Amino acid sequence: VQSKLDNIKKIRSQHFSNNKAIDEFVKLLPKGLSLTTLSIEGKELKFSGKFPTAAQLHTLIKSFNESDKITQLSIDDLKTPSVKEPKFTIDATATINTSGFTENKASENSPTEET
Repeated sequence: VQSKLDNIKKIRSQHFSNNKAIDEFVKLLPKGLSLTTLSIEGKELKFSGKFPTAAQLHTLIKSFNESDKITQLSIDDLKTPSVKEPKFTIDATATINTSGFTENKASENSPTEET
């Protein structure tokens, strides 16, 4: 039984959960951006959406540039507002850096001095 449990732990530790990537992705999105599509294929994240002002575009680019977990934002298509569509529209891809999701918190939480 213990060997089966150890095997399950090993498999889980080697399997990357897309939920972690989605949680991080949502944190990177500026307020006001509404998603139209979202897909993950391997390490590639594709999305499209709409937003009202250029400020959201600036925030989006800045947040992806500062992230070590979801990187390499590539804007595939960007359309400015028009009479037909009063918001900016974007189609973009980014890369999921799975190694950015590893947690090495043990060393951070270790006390530097003994009390």
